[in-house]
Amino acid sequence: MTQHHNYLRFIRIAFVYCLLSLITVAAYAQLEVFVSMNGDDKSTGSMDRPVASLERAIELLRERRTTDHEGMAIIQVREGTYAFVHGISLDSKDNNTLIQAYGKESVTFKGSVDLAPTALNKLRESDGISYYEINLLQHGVRDLGKLRNVGFSRASGNAAGELFVNGTAFHLARWPNQGMVAMGKVIDAGSIPRNKDLSHRGGVFRYKDSRIDRWAQEDDPWVAGYFKWGYADDMVRVKSIDREKRTITTLEPTLYGFDYKKKYRQWYGVNLLVELDTVGEFYVDRKLGTLSFAQDKPITKLSYSVLEEPFLV
Repeated sequence: MTQHHNYLRFIRIAFVYCLLSLITVAAYAQLEVFVSMNGDDKSTGSMDRPVASLERAIELLRERRTTDHEGMAIIQVREGTYAFVHGISLDSKDNNTLIQAYGKESVTFKGSVDLAPTALNKLRESDGISYYEINLLQHGVRDLGKLRNVGFSRASGNAAGELFVNGTAFHLARWPNQGMVAMGKVIDAGSIPRNKDLSHRGGVFRYKDSRIDRWAQEDDPWVAGYFKWGYADDMVRVKSIDREKRTITTLEPTLYGFDYKKKYRQWYGVNLLVELDTVGEFYVDRKLGTLSFAQDKPITKLSYSVLEEPFLV
């Protein structure tokens, strides 16, 4: 066989190989689902009949996948902003799945509810700071978020609701506004889980500042800080405040208990409506559904985060 014939044979083989590859890619490319803001989760997921949610698109791919089709599957997301009320879990059934914006279209995922600044009720103004209130329940927010213990050796968990004003995250109203105060005398260190005391008894410690007396009327006050060791931060719920004895009793213990004989043993109060007194703070009354916050600039954008989990896990 001449060199010319060998070359032609090579060309023919290469052509057939490329053709088969293109056929294979085309077959896999057909396994795709379209998601659109105008879609319907009862639709087939085709380009002209898209579904409305990423979650439904994933379900469709799982239904259509077979052992004969282990190649790439594509979820094409059309332009728009998609709100998530809970996260989506992916596992081995979703191997080789590509989630992408269709073409050059702009796609945004969000875990918040937008609030209209015009719906705000201005409560008062003081020293250039305006104080606002809005009822979240009346504006599409159903899950206000739940505060939980966070700190050293605590199990990870979902985050509570969070306010964003003009794109900036605000934090729960607290005192002091910056830093912490020294621990007062500890009357009861509470149970110490680190020492295998699992009786779940909160601690009792004294406070000095008379402003803390007002916290006794709060619905859900918390304290956070370094209650024993400088590396072990914690946040626990307040059970009661005794204004006569000036003591705070916590509902839960901390891992190492409470102590006060070191300078690094410091704390602060948090989730306190009465301490809402500066820009960047907010408070949610979970009984009434009202959100209160302080701001010193015009408000052009307002949202409340309701997604407690990551978008995708």
